[in-house]
Order: sequence, then C-alpha cells, then structure tokens
Amino acid sequence: MMDETKTKELAAFIISTLIFALPAIHQGFDWLRTIIPLIPFYYCLVLGEKEARRLIGLALGLSALLGLLLGNFSSSVYALLLLPAGFSLARSGKLGRSPAWSGGVTTLLVLLAWLFGGLLQWTVTDINPYQGALTALDQGFETMATTYQGQDMGAEMERDIQRAIAQARAKMPAIFPAILVMAALVVSWLNLVIGNRLLRKGGKNPPWPRFRNWRLPDNLIWLLIAATSGLIVFSGSLGNVFLNMVLVLISIYVIQGLAVLQAMFKRWSVPILVRAIIYALIGLQTFSVPLLAVLGVMDIWKDLGNIYPDQGQQPS
Repeated sequence: MMDETKTKELAAFIISTLIFALPAIHQGFDWLRTIIPLIPFYYCLVLGEKEARRLIGLALGLSALLGLLLGNFSSSVYALLLLPAGFSLARSGKLGRSPAWSGGVTTLLVLLAWLFGGLLQWTVTDINPYQGALTALDQGFETMATTYQGQDMGAEMERDIQRAIAQARAKMPAIFPAILVMAALVVSWLNLVIGNRLLRKGGKNPPWPRFRNWRLPDNLIWLLIAATSGLIVFSGSLGNVFLNMVLVLISIYVIQGLAVLQAMFKRWSVPILVRAIIYALIGLQTFSVPLLAVLGVMDIWKDLGNIYPDQGQQPS
C-alpha cells in the first residue's frame, strides 16, 4: 500500500502536469496559467524544495512532450518562465517576508516572465505581442460600449459612459504599462491568497496571516500623494508616467480595500450569502473600484472599527 508521502508526491506530479499541459490541449484552459506560480510555492512548502523541483521538472517535461506532439510547445515555455515567481514566493514565505514584500517581488518576476515571453514570441513568430494586446483591449472596450448601448439608463448617462469609454480607448497606449503591472499584481495576489489558504486547509502553517489581516506599509501613501501631485502638475509624456503610477497604486489599495472588507465581514458575522451578493455587486459596478481604494487608504489612519482584535498590533 502506498504510504502518505508517495501519495502526496504522485498527487503533486499529476496536478502539476495537468496545470502545465491542459492549456496546450485547449485554449479554454488558458486560465490555468494564472496559477502556475502556485505549484512551486505550495509544493516547496509541503514536500520540500528539492523534491518539489524534481517533481515539477518531471511534470514540465511530460507537458512539454505533449505540447510538442500537439504543436503547442510555447505553452510549456510559458509555464517555465512563470515558475521562478512561485519558487521566489516559497522562499519569501520561508524567510518570513511580509505579504507586501512577497507580492511585490512576485509581481516583478511575473512581469519579467511576460516581457521575456513576449520578446521570444516576437522573435520566433514575428508577431508583435504589444500590438496584439492593444487590439484585444480595444475590442474589449468596443464590446463594453455595445453592451451599454442596449441598457435603459437615460440618454445623458449613456452619452457620458460612451464618452468615457472613447477616452479610455484613446488613452490605452499611454496607460498600457499600468495595465500590464495591474494584471501582474492580480496574478501575484491570487497566488498568495490561494496558496496561503491551501496550506492552512491542509493543516500546514502558512507563512502569512489570513488575507483579511494583511496591511500595506503606511509610507506607501506618500508615493500615491506624490504621483497624484505629479499628475496634476505635469502633462504630456511626463504626465502619462504619473498617470501610470497612480493607476498601479490605486489597484494596490483596491486589494487592501478588499482585505479590510473581509475583516469587516468577519467582525460583524456577515452571512455567506450576503457576502456573495456584495462581491457580485463589486464585480458588476465600476464605482466599487474607487470605493475599495478609499477603504484601503482609510485603513492607514484608522483601524476601521478595530478590525484586528486578535492581534496585539496591526499587521505589517
């Protein structure tokens, strides 16, 4: 009978292979690429780094062979490029780094993986990934504009929304760096939160507290103030630099706002169904984004109803 360690190793190999290989089989599984860093992070902390590297290497090799047979070897290359982000995340957890530090390093490594992968794609296929991304984003805004046209919201509001969408489409090339960083932030955040939760559910000691107890460094607010001031004062190319900074920092505080919201839900024992409805409204309503950012910023000065009662001090 297979012992518990061998069972865990076999499960790690199968799960890793599936996450690496399924995107090569069908594009409907492309979303799995978002959690590729989760594989080395989780298994390094569960099985040990040496064993995790061995099993992940075997899984990646098998998925690469499958991708080669299917004519989609690039999928394995993409997975390979994202693995360092997961190993770095595991190392940060072992060293006791804060969620903010760990997430920042992971975000940087995800960005580097995407940039290197884009350059590699451009070199091999002669297809410009930057233009392709801009085209996809523009099509998304076009779809959004078409969707709002069919809504019964009044002529004036519809004109305002269409004008805002048109301005966003025109500004897209200027804010593309911020969009790229924000996407990497979301990937990093998902892997931190999911990995931390999986470790806790599996009876392991997670490296970080629960997401609702995460807190950004207080000094980060000065960077937001400086970026906002620069956006007000400067225009042109320099103004675009500050605009990108503001957008990235707002997205960081939106994540902090979500943590604060979760803490409030816990403190006030909000039912699961009500929480689900609120999260659905957040996903559907664009005005929820600035509200969450404001909530995240407010948490700097106020513990928002003593939402960290289980700790002697607020988490750093």
